Amino acid sequence: MKKIRFNYLLLVLVLIISLLTVSCGKTEPPNTDNDGEAGTEDTVNDKEIYNKMQSVLLLGQSNMAGRGDTESVVPISDDRIFMIRDGKFVKMQEPIHTDKPDIAGVGLGASFAKAFVETFDCEVGLIPGAFGGTSLADWEPGGFYYSRALEMAKAAQNTSEICAILWHQGESDMDNPDYTPQLKNILDSFIKDLRLDEEKIVIVAGELADLYYADYTINKYLVDLGSFYENYGVASAKGLSAWENYGHFDAPSLRVFGYRYFDIFYNEITGKNYTFNDDPNAYLIEVAEKIECP
Repeated sequence: MKKIRFNYLLLVLVLIISLLTVSCGKTEPPNTDNDGEAGTEDTVNDKEIYNKMQSVLLLGQSNMAGRGDTESVVPISDDRIFMIRDGKFVKMQEPIHTDKPDIAGVGLGASFAKAFVETFDCEVGLIPGAFGGTSLADWEPGGFYYSRALEMAKAAQNTSEICAILWHQGESDMDNPDYTPQLKNILDSFIKDLRLDEEKIVIVAGELADLYYADYTINKYLVDLGSFYENYGVASAKGLSAWENYGHFDAPSLRVFGYRYFDIFYNEITGKNYTFNDDPNAYLIEVAEKIECP
């Protein structure tokens, strides 16, 4: 009788172990896009990835959008860097912006993102909201350019957290004495409409090219803006090259500019004062230490 009972218990145990093995080996169906088809290799669909993914909102006019010659710098390609296209994150490739497809080129976003992923242990997505030729008046909240960028940013928030706003603009506002309060209103509106944490979001602006003699106008206004934000800085444009006809930075300078923008971001996040490599073709950024995603 005891032997029969033992064999019965042994049979039950074997069945339980078999069921657990089948359960653990179960595979999930592939992620699909809105049409029910499996996502492409370059499209990010697995929302589990986004538990740590950050995104960066790029705003301003042509120098943020990028007009650099793609043939004059080493391409940046990294499986950890993405950009918004049609409301979804896809693998980044330049040009990042499509504001003016015929002249769009290298911008500062790619090198910023490269420095980001080499420093922080997470992926990053770029939100290409800039548009060439725009003035602050064009960026008024509720207007076309503001609403266009806001829509892209909200799409990015479905699967990431916006950690920074990068701004470069001013060539169209050289004679605007109200630049600082107008820009503050635009940035404040983005922070409010996107429900960003004012104590965590980092805002980085960039100086205009030397040829504009902007130290007493726009560049000064950008510095003045820092008194309103906890995490804010201005990236230097000193020594960078620009085309005299249009004031557009060339591609090598935009690579460097992106690293300088990241300098500000990194130091605001960490409280350090670290300067990165100014090599426009730098592929791996030397960092003080590897740290977790902000």
